[in-house]
Amino acid sequence: MSARSRWWLGAQAAVTGGLLTLLARNLDLNALRALFAGVPLWFYLVSLVVVLAGQVAYAWRWRLLLVGAGMPIPFATVVRQYFVGIFVNNFLPSTVGGDVAKVYYLGHHHGYRTVTASVAIDRLLGVGLLALLAAAALWMSPIEAPLLTAAQIACSGVAVLAMTLLIVMGMGTGG
Repeated sequence: MSARSRWWLGAQAAVTGGLLTLLARNLDLNALRALFAGVPLWFYLVSLVVVLAGQVAYAWRWRLLLVGAGMPIPFATVVRQYFVGIFVNNFLPSTVGGDVAKVYYLGHHHGYRTVTASVAIDRLLGVGLLALLAAAALWMSPIEAPLLTAAQIACSGVAVLAMTLLIVMGMGTGG
């Protein structure tokens, strides 16, 4: 690792530490202990399994994109890189750092262009599906308010834009 990379990583870690300290300074530890003590252990274990299964399903979706692009990377490798990306997203103050890590580690061996495209499409699928679900929930909401109407329109627009981009990418641009 170069000196510049170490400096950048140190700076990001310092910012993350500072933000965590800022968040934790007003934390009521007694209330947090009471909250954790009130939830049964089985709930923690079941929720851990559900979260892990969801992340493995996302990694599987990403692997399908990689295989579709002609890169038959072993599932275990994809899962490992996916979890590295999750760690980077949670440890550093960014949401694209994990995507960059996935592109860097897999792209080094398999080609940056194709891996970058697979990560971009995977992200677009996630955002598009989330926007579609949010739009459906907002349109079914019986509450009428100007802010909800604006949210309905925004979520619907993002969903339509994501679907359009996915269709264009699926059909190709002829270039």
